[in-house]
Amino acid sequence: MFRRIALVGLLGLPCSQGLAQSGALGTKKSVMVGAGASGSSGLGGMQLLQMIVAIVIVVALLKWLLPKVLLRMNKRIGPAVGSSIEVEESATFAGGNLLVVRARGKTLLLCVSNQGVSCLADLTEPASLPDPPAFFELLDEAQEKPSATAVVETADIEAALGRLARLEG
Repeated sequence: MFRRIALVGLLGLPCSQGLAQSGALGTKKSVMVGAGASGSSGLGGMQLLQMIVAIVIVVALLKWLLPKVLLRMNKRIGPAVGSSIEVEESATFAGGNLLVVRARGKTLLLCVSNQGVSCLADLTEPASLPDPPAFFELLDEAQEKPSATAVVETADIEAALGRLARLEG
């Protein structure tokens, strides 16, 4: 976006100079152009060459030097190599950036905007509990252990009933 604006501004420069010198913009003619020129209101060959060289230099700076400078600035802002802070994902929206950041075992959703940084949510997964045993495992356990209920024989039942009858009678 910035490159396009700069390029349009630079390319529009010769047109605006020509209009200003011709007086089409409501400005006075240049004293230097009017005094030394014999009626020609265009740019000289040397001036045109200087302008083209300047445009090439500016475009080259925008294309190759500016991204390197921005990359170095971005490295200074980010965490150091081997840091426990790690940016897992990022998304840009009109008001700022959304970042999923992992730091010291926590995963956080952060909103970074001109107003500051705010934590929107804690995305850390809770520690997982051990899975409950399956039904067949419980069944196998129950069959391996002896039953907690006592085996009662019929003779014991008849003796208990006899005692009960004596107590009532």
